[in-house]
Amino acid sequence: MSYAKNLVYFPPNGKMYYVANGDAVFEVTLDRSDLNRSSVIQVSGISGDVPTLRETGFAYDSTNRIIGGGVRDGMFSAYDPLKKAWTSRVMLPDPPGGSIGTLAFHALSYDPVNNVFVFITNYASGRHTWVYRYGTSTGTGDTMPPAAPAGLTAAVVSKSQIDLSWGPSSDNVGVLGYKKYIRKPIS
Repeated sequence: MSYAKNLVYFPPNGKMYYVANGDAVFEVTLDRSDLNRSSVIQVSGISGDVPTLRETGFAYDSTNRIIGGGVRDGMFSAYDPLKKAWTSRVMLPDPPGGSIGTLAFHALSYDPVNNVFVFITNYASGRHTWVYRYGTSTGTGDTMPPAAPAGLTAAVVSKSQIDLSWGPSSDNVGVLGYKKYIRKPIS
């Protein structure tokens, strides 16, 4: 084993995973009644898009039940311990244009409230802070629309200004924001 790698707890099976390199993942099984009987084994039979990693940064995504991170050159890597499989996805910046780059050291965590990974890129990539939402396991993204916001109110402030307010929307994955579309009357 080496330094500059990660150990991540995976609640679905109660084990920990040490990501040394994409092709070197170790499973740590704790015997909580006798820690001396705990074990560390290298996982064999890993499939999928095995990433090439140097320094890593991984965290557990409780929504998609994966261990994700390892951002390198705008590629996000996800490991599913139950399937023993890697998946890699190109991360697209929003708005489009530019590049995301590579993770700085281990500067990555998962925010379960907003269902996003938060990470910082290295110096060569501009030391930017990014958020990334890993899509569903099928790769099709979030297919369930959020509930309509409740309690929409409009207050006329002037001839050219109307203030809008509404209650929060809910969704099975999370709501990032709202888009407002203004339709001008035909004169």
